Amino acid sequence: MLVKALEKLFNISPPEFSRTSYAWLLKFLLKLGSIIGTTMVVSIFVTRYSIGALPFVFLIQALFTIGGMFLSSIIIHRFQLRYLIVFHLIAGAIVLFLASFAGDNMFLFLASMIFVGGVTIPQSQILLSNYIEDFFTPGEAVRIFPVIESAEVIAGIGAGFLVSQVFPMDLGVRFVYVWAALLLVLSLVIFFFQPHSPKFLHYLFEITHQKKRTKTKNIFTDGFKEILRIPFLKILFVAMFCYWLLFQFIEFQFTKVVHDSLEHGNVEGEMAQSLGSLHLFFYSLALVMQLMLAGRIMKYLGTAGGFLFHALVSLMGVIGLVFGFGHFATMLVKNNYEMSGVVFKSSYENSYYAFKHGTQRFYRELFEGAVAPAATVFATAVLSLLNWFFIDEHLPIVTNLLLVFATFGLVVLAAMMKEPYTNMVKQHLFHPVKHSPQGHILEILAEQGHKNNVDDLMNFYKLCGKKYKSHVLQLLTQKPDTKVVNFLLMILHHSAEKDVIDVLQALEHNVLLKQSYAGSPYLKQKVIKTLHLFFEKQTSELVQVGVLRALYNIDSGAPAFFVHVIAKDVSPKVLSECLHLISLSRDEEKYFFIQKYLRHDNPLVRAEAVRTLMLSPKFKKDAQLIFESFLKSSTDEEKLAFVEKLYKIQSEKSYMALMGWVHDQNQLVRCSVMAAVLKQHHYHIAQTFAHELLQASDEVLEHIEKLLRDGSQHLKSVIGQALLQQSALHGINVQKKDLESVLSHLTPDKLSRLYKAYKACGCTDESQYVEDILETLFAEQNPISSYILAEKAL
Repeated sequence: MLVKALEKLFNISPPEFSRTSYAWLLKFLLKLGSIIGTTMVVSIFVTRYSIGALPFVFLIQALFTIGGMFLSSIIIHRFQLRYLIVFHLIAGAIVLFLASFAGDNMFLFLASMIFVGGVTIPQSQILLSNYIEDFFTPGEAVRIFPVIESAEVIAGIGAGFLVSQVFPMDLGVRFVYVWAALLLVLSLVIFFFQPHSPKFLHYLFEITHQKKRTKTKNIFTDGFKEILRIPFLKILFVAMFCYWLLFQFIEFQFTKVVHDSLEHGNVEGEMAQSLGSLHLFFYSLALVMQLMLAGRIMKYLGTAGGFLFHALVSLMGVIGLVFGFGHFATMLVKNNYEMSGVVFKSSYENSYYAFKHGTQRFYRELFEGAVAPAATVFATAVLSLLNWFFIDEHLPIVTNLLLVFATFGLVVLAAMMKEPYTNMVKQHLFHPVKHSPQGHILEILAEQGHKNNVDDLMNFYKLCGKKYKSHVLQLLTQKPDTKVVNFLLMILHHSAEKDVIDVLQALEHNVLLKQSYAGSPYLKQKVIKTLHLFFEKQTSELVQVGVLRALYNIDSGAPAFFVHVIAKDVSPKVLSECLHLISLSRDEEKYFFIQKYLRHDNPLVRAEAVRTLMLSPKFKKDAQLIFESFLKSSTDEEKLAFVEKLYKIQSEKSYMALMGWVHDQNQLVRCSVMAAVLKQHHYHIAQTFAHELLQASDEVLEHIEKLLRDGSQHLKSVIGQALLQQSALHGINVQKKDLESVLSHLTPDKLSRLYKAYKACGCTDESQYVEDILETLFAEQNPISSYILAEKAL
């Protein structure tokens, strides 16, 4: 109950919940320990030395971070991310534990703290961000990343409360035990737990089949060449420098104000409690921003707009400092920076999906492991020079002016990002490189903030192969643009049957054509008239059914057309669909209209009539008799009709009948019956069903795809896991805990069967990545004809 409430509150679908909660917990534990440790270290240092020496701590820690980045770059592409993260976390916990014995030697103790804060924690954060990114698509990330990032905000609140209210005043250096314990718990969670994610399976495949290891020097050389070549990356490079430069200036001003406000500035406990209380306040406000507004702002402004939003809000706060350096003005700047920084961080994380595939780790390592500490070094140098040349009375004024200039520069850079960002996305879409995740690029291009993105999506539809056509249509249908509707009507008459069905579904779900939306009445009438004429010209019953469903969702007067269709000589499939759509109306007369079909010659039509009339007190008795006859059926047609229409009625009786047909000689009947049993939440049959699917014909798989189209995500996940296990059992000795490596050991033939089974069950992500693997294998065998071979295999 609680899980469902959280899913609805944060707009998370059921299959996303486990991945989201897992990522949230990882972020929370790391940030909680980091804030507790940093707050206590700053308090100890400032009270035992001086506030003027604090920039040198930042400087040394930044140099450690840069050194850690160079060391990490040597191994980052050689091992799985989770093992690298665990290594850094355990190393940090060991250093913290050993440092606790050096409490009497303050120099050694602080040096250990700076090492942990400068090397192990930053590297863990960088690697963890890469690790979490693999679990989500760009479309999911726009909704989910603000929720995941709230973990850091809540961790800030928790850390502030612990430091200011729970920890005793004389805790001293013993806080390292708390920090080390959190790092160990986090490492255990990463090592022993992991949610199912097809993205991770795909990543494992790439690691297993990677034959060449890129040399470290080439990573940096190629990466910097890429930055100089792409305008957006150049702008982002400088913008991130300004962002972290501002952070250091604001953090220094904030700490100085807190220190100066204390009556006894040399008391460590008092300093720690003041910082903790203010962290509690700022992060509480940021949490409200994170959960209530960040997602909506990102959805409205897009990724590039999120950068600009943060820059403008920060500028408004910084300008206030010019009119007087004081407690309130500094708190306001800190508050504005933290709250709008939530949106900036989400934009920054989302932008990684637009980078060239395979370069994300390097760029994150560069931005967070080199640019961020370089900004710290620069800020420290500037603060030291200002402290050298200006007296204390004028120092705040000069520092505030620098803050204004730096923030204004960030505003200019953020405003320049929009067009280069769009151009980079379009470049990857229309000129893809090998293994380019074009599905991700499509989702990015569909975001708000891109100029002419509707036209670009429509142009891409004309150029792309069948692999992405359905995906493009799904994205277009969410665009409230009349051009989209006219485009759908145009391609409706010039598409193959499979594409026509996808176009009809796009019209059915288009936001401008919903029955409840009255903003485009003339456009709706145009679509309705076109669909009426289109129906009359069709001979395919699948297309006719698609037209009927589209009309039902678009036209409030559609039942009249359905009656008109029934009067014609149509196929049983089309007739049963008409009866079904008529049954959805609130008109009580529908039962009198449908009751005459209870004894129709075709089982599918009879089954549809039974399903409707079982809800009518007047006709329920007659419908029950026909229902009982279906339970005792011996023909394949009646069994299939029962599975398609009636298995949900009187579930216990239906279940017993279905279990009696599980071993039917007809494979189509067997698979259909097992699909119905699974949809009744009897998952014990999943392994048998998966075994059948891996050997089923294309005709059977096509029928199963229709039956499972309305299945829950949990059902599809259960079937997907069963398919993976059955694939492992067919010629591979893989233990249960190692099932994620199955894909990397399957032959092309078994991968092709698995792909078709995944697709039939609606496991979209899994089928997409298995398809990518097949294309990769064929490309390695014959690069010239790889695309043709892959199409034949699929």
